[in-house]
Parts: sequence; structure tokens; C-alpha cells
Amino acid sequence: MFGIKTKINDGMLYLLNDMVENQVTNAKKELSELHAEDIERRKFLTAQIEYYERELERFKKDVEKQLHKSSFIRPHQSYLVNPIHIVKVSKTNNYTIILSDKSIIPTSTRKRKEIMQILCCN
Repeated sequence: MFGIKTKINDGMLYLLNDMVENQVTNAKKELSELHAEDIERRKFLTAQIEYYERELERFKKDVEKQLHKSSFIRPHQSYLVNPIHIVKVSKTNNYTIILSDKSIIPTSTRKRKEIMQILCCN
């Protein structure tokens, strides 16, 4: 995606992910505010949103493959997490993950058991 063929570091990952997610958010906002008669712009924005969402998912899968060897985990479809930065798993708050930078990451119901096994055994 976006011509990246080298290994990705944390800074690049966050920057690219944020840039694409912001692009999608902005396009969705513009689409919601457009007049119904602006058909061409609606078509363009819809195609742009679909393209970026597909590319973002493909990018995340590619990154996950690269990071799999370094033991990153995917607690939720929108996140890849380095377990080194996990400070706490809040069982009282739907097993949300709290990172060292105070970020709060949700966990999917299907992934909770796997995540807890990884974290307790590493």
C-alpha cells in the first residue's frame, strides 16, 4: 500500500494508519454534508472511501504479517499492539487494554481468551 516495500517501524505505522483513517473520516463527513443533487461528487467520495477502506485493511494485514514474527497481537480488528507496552488489562471494563502511553484499546470478544493466554505466559 502506498508504495511501502520496506519494513515498517512504529512511527511509520501510526502515521500512515492515522493519515488513511483521517482521509476516510474526512471523506465520510463531506459525503454526509453534500446535497443530494451533487451526484458526481457523491460517486467520487463513495469510491474514495471504499478504496481507502480496502487499502487500509490490506495494509493492516501486511503489517500484521511483518509484525507476527515480533510477537505483536491483534486484540481488535482495528489495532495491532506490542505486548511490551501493555500496562494492564481491565477485566472490569470489557477487557480493555491500557498501554504505557495511557491509550485504551478495546478487545474483541473472540480474541480475549487468546490475549489473556499470551499475556499471562510471556
